[in-house]
Amino acid sequence: MSLWQAPLWTLQPLIVRKIQNNQTEFDGMAETLSIDDYAKIFAALSEPMRLRMIQMIDDTDEMACTKLVETLGLAKATISYHVKILSQANLIRVRKQGRNYFYKARRDVLDNALKGVRQNLQKQRVAKNPPTGEVRAA
Repeated sequence: MSLWQAPLWTLQPLIVRKIQNNQTEFDGMAETLSIDDYAKIFAALSEPMRLRMIQMIDDTDEMACTKLVETLGLAKATISYHVKILSQANLIRVRKQGRNYFYKARRDVLDNALKGVRQNLQKQRVAKNPPTGEVRAA
């Protein structure tokens, strides 16, 4: 019996876990987060630089490590340290291609754990740097 032929009442949310580099990744829906998951997420976001990194990564589909180094003006080792913490909190995915690393925001986790926070960050960025031609209300 294929998945599509199974009765609806037998189907549960499908979450496939991959254990890779001591990191759990989720394909599809974000699972229900535990208190420990929330603690990791909030600890990871308690550092302003990591919050800025998440904001930058979330603005793109995928961001290269070199772009973060260039934009933030931090050493690769510092970026690597912050990326490790964000990755362990499942806030980003890390992909290696050759000698290059690429980061992708886990929007499902961000939206699930931080309902409304992502939108507020976007609003703050627009308020701070309004698009050209528009006047910001005082």
